[in-house]
Amino acid sequence: MKQLYIFDFDGTLADTLPLCFMCFRETFLKYNQQYLTDKQITRYFGGSEQQIIEQIVQGSPERKQQAVEFFYKLYSANHPLYATCPPAIFQLLQQLKQQQKTLAIFTGKGRRSLEYSLDALKLREFFDVTISDDEVENSKPAPDGLLQIVEQLQIDKAKAVYFGDSQADLISGQQAGIETYLIDWITKPTDTILLPNEEHAELV
Repeated sequence: MKQLYIFDFDGTLADTLPLCFMCFRETFLKYNQQYLTDKQITRYFGGSEQQIIEQIVQGSPERKQQAVEFFYKLYSANHPLYATCPPAIFQLLQQLKQQQKTLAIFTGKGRRSLEYSLDALKLREFFDVTISDDEVENSKPAPDGLLQIVEQLQIDKAKAVYFGDSQADLISGQQAGIETYLIDWITKPTDTILLPNEEHAELV
């Protein structure tokens, strides 16, 4: 039986990718006069929002920081319009806590946006540990965050399971030696989310 359930955030626990894409696109339009599609933006995923913006936005460090602040201003202002957490995910988290499971998040998001989304979507109370990209030396697909979680909680990796929606998540889980599942809860909404070893989750 698994004791520790670790989740990615964007696209796994919450439908926040539309919000992220919009904020990145508007930031790059404003500071680079450059329009990027969702697919083009996805190519830069891996580090935090600040790392992505600093990589793409041209100019001085001060200008890059202005772009970062602009992104987070958009993120907070538009969160209610673009970000949601499906009821089935709330139900799953509630069931796991009732079963006295330990829950954690390992996300490529920066700490600033993660904190905002946890509060806005009322998800904070479920999680014992949250690790963002700001707390790891190496971004996904490196396993750093997963290894930090099991070390911090002192739980055997054999008793942990990780859920994510991207290849980076899968590689991270494999490198950490943690059982990892590819899920599509957000892209294929359902009234009931099935746990590992059931047909809805694909073991990798």
